[in-house]
Amino acid sequence: MRNLMRQPLAVAARPLPLGYTRQYAWVCLALLALLAAFLATRARSEEQDPEKVLEARLKAERAKAEGRNALDGAKTDDARKKAQDAIKNAKAGEEKKAAMAEYKEKVLDNLGAVKEMFAKAEEAWKNQKYGEASQLYSSVAMATVPGSESMVETSRGRLVELEDLAKTHLKAADDCDLKREYVKEVEELGLIHREFVVTKAHDTALRRLITLKSRPEVAGYVEMSQAEALETDGKLMDAIRIYESVAANPRYENTVPALKARRKLDDLNKNEATKAKIKTENDAKADKEAPMLLARARDFVSNNMPKQAMEKLEQVVAKFPNSKYAEEAKKMLADLK
Repeated sequence: MRNLMRQPLAVAARPLPLGYTRQYAWVCLALLALLAAFLATRARSEEQDPEKVLEARLKAERAKAEGRNALDGAKTDDARKKAQDAIKNAKAGEEKKAAMAEYKEKVLDNLGAVKEMFAKAEEAWKNQKYGEASQLYSSVAMATVPGSESMVETSRGRLVELEDLAKTHLKAADDCDLKREYVKEVEELGLIHREFVVTKAHDTALRRLITLKSRPEVAGYVEMSQAEALETDGKLMDAIRIYESVAANPRYENTVPALKARRKLDDLNKNEATKAKIKTENDAKADKEAPMLLARARDFVSNNMPKQAMEKLEQVVAKFPNSKYAEEAKKMLADLK
């Protein structure tokens, strides 16, 4: 067929007789008709092939499904994102509410504590317990919690009043010193030392008490004043040691300070609450100091220094006579002797 189709091109190069031309045209038309019929038949056969038709339909359906899935996926992602954002916002809102509730609770708790301290301070002020009141007012004066403004202002005013009162007692002590009334002077200075700790006059009073202690006639009063200040500050064992020192000191024999010290010790020993407090404080101090003294004593024994070891052991027995450490020290002393 290729040769037949090429033939007209070759013939067209030279003129042909008329009969040949018509015959050749009819042949070309016939061939073209056969080719068109063949192509149409092939197209129809391809369209009517079940496998290809099914394949085409499947492709079309798959394309449609993928398009729908893509669209549905986009919608789902958007909905999911919106849902996640809503959950996140709700959670943030709940956390904010919880934080605000916690803050309000803390504010109320802090305000309640400030009110309680302020009430105690006012009660102590009313009873002229200025030492206790000054500590409480100092704490309230630093409060920043909402609702405490008036209490803070009042507390600061009270602290100014305490300064003025301390200055008044300091002036009274100056007057006593000019009159050589040293006992009264010690009382005034001791009062400042005990009750006006937060004031500027407190340091001045302490320095003057140390100076007065060098005078034999007033030294006992100064020591008693120091012991009373320690007792007020809650340092009971330290106060008791000074009371015992004053009561047993020959220098103060038959003096008013010695008599006061003995009475003070009697009162403390009769009070069950005070006795329990003394025992607790003494046990705590023994637990802190006695093991170190015993360790030093063992070191001296190991280095063949029995005299130094015995000194440490005797300190344990003297300072903590009713403790378990004293029993151990006594046993070591017996072995050394």
